[in-house]
Amino acid sequence: MKSAAFLHHIYDRFMNMKLKQKLLTGYFFIVIIPVFTVSILMFSFNYRASQKAYLKSQEQEMNNFGSQFDSLLEQIAHYSYFFQNNTDILAYLGGQYTTPSDVLFHYMDTISETFDCASSDTRVIRMKVFSLQDQALFIPAKLENIDNFPYNRALINTVKKHPNGYWFWSHQGSLTYYQPLYNQNYQNALGILQIETNPAQILQSLIRDLNYSWYFRFSSFPEQLFTYQEQKLRLCNAQEQEEFLTSGSGYLTKTLDTLSGQLLQPVIHSDYLRSHIFLYILLTLIVLFLFSLLYFSITQSLTRRLVDFNKFISGQLPRELKEYPGILYQDEIGNTILAYNHLIQQINTLIHDNYEVSLKMKEARYYALQSQIRPHFLYNILENIRMSSVSHRDMETAQMTAVFGKYLRYSMNTSMEAEPLEKELQSARDYLDVNKIRLGDSLTYEISVEAELDDVYCPRFILQPLLENSIRHGLVKGQPLHISLRIFGEDSSEMSPVLRIRIQDNGVGIQSERLHIIQDILYAAETFPSSRHVGLRNVNDRLKAFHPDHLGLRIECPECGGTIIEYSLVRKENILP
Repeated sequence: MKSAAFLHHIYDRFMNMKLKQKLLTGYFFIVIIPVFTVSILMFSFNYRASQKAYLKSQEQEMNNFGSQFDSLLEQIAHYSYFFQNNTDILAYLGGQYTTPSDVLFHYMDTISETFDCASSDTRVIRMKVFSLQDQALFIPAKLENIDNFPYNRALINTVKKHPNGYWFWSHQGSLTYYQPLYNQNYQNALGILQIETNPAQILQSLIRDLNYSWYFRFSSFPEQLFTYQEQKLRLCNAQEQEEFLTSGSGYLTKTLDTLSGQLLQPVIHSDYLRSHIFLYILLTLIVLFLFSLLYFSITQSLTRRLVDFNKFISGQLPRELKEYPGILYQDEIGNTILAYNHLIQQINTLIHDNYEVSLKMKEARYYALQSQIRPHFLYNILENIRMSSVSHRDMETAQMTAVFGKYLRYSMNTSMEAEPLEKELQSARDYLDVNKIRLGDSLTYEISVEAELDDVYCPRFILQPLLENSIRHGLVKGQPLHISLRIFGEDSSEMSPVLRIRIQDNGVGIQSERLHIIQDILYAAETFPSSRHVGLRNVNDRLKAFHPDHLGLRIECPECGGTIIEYSLVRKENILP
């Protein structure tokens, strides 16, 4: 409990510090201590890593040396291929040449050329073939009897056990390759090929640029070490051998499978880092300076931006909100300022929209009150006209008066609440009926409702101005005008959450230039300074005010003629205008 209280006390004290005191405390714990700690650890790590890398490079060099050495021996051993595939040599070893003249003839004809295959290779001293059986003629230094084999019988048996060849390193330092030669079906050994090499010549190309001492030890002479120095391969004396094996630095070994031995190299330690400790100290101080400069530059940029932003917010007036004019960067502070600017934009937009909606509501109430001129008196007059027409059997006038009375009663309702779409649709039907009586066969219409109208509301008098435009501008003398009013769900279902209302006529349509003007008026971000097309603009503005996300009216003129006006309504339980 005491430790928790102490830590809580330290935390509170730190949080109550001034911003600059916090930055200095952070500088000590974040920059100074880590830099010196990392510097010491890096020095120690680099020292060990350098020694390890140096040792690894020695091991890699050793592996490369062993691989190249094996490759060179493989090249020399490949000469045996020419002997094994020379039919005259196999015939000689098989005893097919029974006379000395036959042996001399074939030797001069093809066998001697095979012996000359390595004449230009300085690594090869001489090549001999030892026959395992007596022959009619032996040629000294070329074709000899197995009795002249330079080593004991045990080596012959060892060579026979290695059908792929056997390398032999003598205690004098000579390196010889032995390969059994078989008959053509490889069932019986007929002889042994001997390739005597110059080890110094082989090693010269490998150790030419190396500064290390290389040692060799073979399983046949495990107590002896050979070394290559001054372009010579020699046997180490007892003192050299003891100094090498008892050295405190140790040595690396590489198994040479081809020679049945080992390649040894003394471990050499690098003292580079110890001699450069002052350089590490200098680098530590430079890094400390650079990190300090970077730390204070970053903290200064953060604190300056925060202070400037705080001053700007503190100086804002509630009725005159402005966006922060400073440079925005793509970091958390910049994102915070950007979010603040977006918030100010939305607040200003909402203030503007609310003010515009308020003006339009006042304007609508004014026109509604202006149009409400003694409505009951007008209803009574229309009812008297209808009754008089019925008494005089003028049913057409009576019907027109009744329909017009219904339409007038709906239009004179001063309520500013949203109306159900079903009532607005009935008012539109009454308006079309009145014009149908007036125009007769010059006007036909159809109304198609393909979705449920429950819980769908709209502003009053949204359909009538659009139908009036179709009749007023689409009617051509001598050509019947047909108006189609279609209501359907956006997803083609009856209870679609979004309903589309489409009014289409077959009138004269709208010229392209005039259509662009109308679209500019409807889609302008600000109020368009024009007194034309007031009806369309009023409907479009009221739709947008009724539903802020509404796209408003969409007007198209197909190439086949006529005009299409379409807008959308959202299904809701209550929508206020």
